[in-house]
Amino acid sequence: MRNIFGWFVLAVMGVMLAVNGVFMLISPKAWLRLPKWVRAAPKSMTEAKYGSGLGAFEIRMTGGVFLGAIIWFLYDFFLRVR
Repeated sequence: MRNIFGWFVLAVMGVMLAVNGVFMLISPKAWLRLPKWVRAAPKSMTEAKYGSGLGAFEIRMTGGVFLGAIIWFLYDFFLRVR
């Protein structure tokens, strides 16, 4: 039972990271407009500061890291020759 719960938690976290990563890459402004419980960002991240310019670049890079980590994990788990 604990094993099933662990896989469920891992799947939910993976989906949340993937959704956040896609929104971060496509549009930092749209990501900042998501509900706080979806994006799990601190209150200090405002659209005025992170919606454009260097702040938007930082958000996009973080989204790329999220998606890259997910792709790396999936590759290593399913496709890597052991």
